[in-house]
Amino acid sequence: MATHSLHRTAKSKYWFVSFRLPHPDKPGELRQSLRSTKQEKKSEAEKAARAIVAAAEKEAGAGTDTGRAVYAILQEAAQLAEAGRLNLAMGTALVGKMIEASGGGEFKRYTVKAWLQHWLDGKTTETAKPGGKGKARGYSAATHIRYSGVVNQLLDWLPVDKREGDILSLSTDDLRRWRDSLSKAGRSAATVNDAVKTIRTALNAARKNGAVLSNVADAVPMLTEAETIRAVFTAENLERLLASAEGDWRGVILMGWFTGASLRDITNLRWRQLDLDKGTMTYTRRKTGTAVVMPLHDDLAAYLTELPATDDPEAFLFPSLAGKAAAGKSGLSMAFSAIMAKAGIEGEKEEAKGKAGRTRNALSFHCLRHSFNSALANAGVPVEIRQALAGHASAEMNMNYTHRELAPLQEAMKSLPGRNGKRGSRADE
Repeated sequence: MATHSLHRTAKSKYWFVSFRLPHPDKPGELRQSLRSTKQEKKSEAEKAARAIVAAAEKEAGAGTDTGRAVYAILQEAAQLAEAGRLNLAMGTALVGKMIEASGGGEFKRYTVKAWLQHWLDGKTTETAKPGGKGKARGYSAATHIRYSGVVNQLLDWLPVDKREGDILSLSTDDLRRWRDSLSKAGRSAATVNDAVKTIRTALNAARKNGAVLSNVADAVPMLTEAETIRAVFTAENLERLLASAEGDWRGVILMGWFTGASLRDITNLRWRQLDLDKGTMTYTRRKTGTAVVMPLHDDLAAYLTELPATDDPEAFLFPSLAGKAAAGKSGLSMAFSAIMAKAGIEGEKEEAKGKAGRTRNALSFHCLRHSFNSALANAGVPVEIRQALAGHASAEMNMNYTHRELAPLQEAMKSLPGRNGKRGSRADE
């Protein structure tokens, strides 16, 4: 039952009851009511007051225990507001009490940190990406690492009270200032934009789950990105790289040139992924989870045939480099940069702009992928074939290639120039 109080006035011999109920025309507001009990004695007036309030509640739709409980919480909110004590935390708690009182189930709230961690926990190889076609694929380990890095950057930057506060307290201004801090530290516009997009995705999931009403990251503008330099290696560069490389690096560089695969996809290849009799290699791109069937160029097949034989299909092709990280001072990327320096190959450089920034070289191992695609394009290979060879086609299409479907890919590889300037790939025998 709504809270009420009794009053006397100089103009009447009766007691009056004062109480508040929700306004019928203004949702969320309470309307004050004052009615006579028609009683002169206070004890009798109290009995009449309870009956009057109960009747008014019933008329307003608050005649049930549930309705009375919800109205009581509304009155509590009104009293806090009048006292200047109604804030986001208390308001959220009161809404939760109303939902639970009305039988809507547990009202679960998240802090900024708790929600972002909850969102990250759902980005696994077993959790399907939304919007996928055909068989749903999970998130790659690389994607989870990238998302985790962005989330940790944001949480480290936020003040403790904001980080541990309700997710509703996170504002567009918070995220805009975080974006600017990343840029000021020297990170590129592309990197900063990717970070904002990651948090935007996390908050969009919060909106869909009812944790927030709107996505405050949607209002954070993207930064203007500089045009990316698309550098490629030449055939002469390739020979100089091979002459400067040692051990497994020679095979890895040849793989990059003739397959366009990424550095870690190559260094983690196992012998079971090769079929030298058919002249094919199969692998799954770490970045996208796309399965690729790759016909081997003659030069690459000849090199692989000369590698030391093994009876273990799970053995790595390039054991000295397998399992190593790409980033870091002792990572694979820095090792390739050292080979480039030894070969006297230097690309255009962009100097670091801040502590968090880094010097960017237009030439890197990834440029072997550009070189591979460019060589195919220059040879007149259709774009859909180039996409399949580069691993941009769907996993389902690549996994279900028949012998006939492989033929166009093998023909395309014949168009790719070899180290001696000739074209050709290993054909079916």
